[in-house]
Amino acid sequence: MSISFKGAHFPKDVILHADFFYWRYGVSDRDLEEIMAERGVTVDHTTLNRWVERYDGQVAEEARRRKRPTDRSWRMDETYIKVRRMGLSLPGRRQVRKDAGLPAIKAPEQAGRH
Repeated sequence: MSISFKGAHFPKDVILHADFFYWRYGVSDRDLEEIMAERGVTVDHTTLNRWVERYDGQVAEEARRRKRPTDRSWRMDETYIKVRRMGLSLPGRRQVRKDAGLPAIKAPEQAGRH
C-alpha cells in the first residue's frame, strides 16, 4: 500500500511535513499555519486539518508496514556490577535480544596496585 496523494493541490512533501509537525509537536492548526507560512507555504488552517484527518491513518499504516519485526523472546538485564567489592547499579535497564550476546564490560586498569 502506498499513500495516495491524488487530487492534492500541494506536493506530497509539503503535506507530509505538515502532518509530521502536527503529530510530533502537538501544535494547533493555526500554529501549524504560521509554521508553514514561515517556510514559504501559504495554506489555510482548515486545509491543514483536512490533511491531518485524511492522511494520518495512511501514514500510520505505511509506518507499521515498514517496521522491521523483532524477536519474540526478550529478557530484561539489570545492569549491576561489582567494583572493588562494592556493588554498583548503573542507571536504567537494557533489553537483550535472545540471539545477541552480552557485551563485555572491561574493568579500568588498576594503576599503582601493589
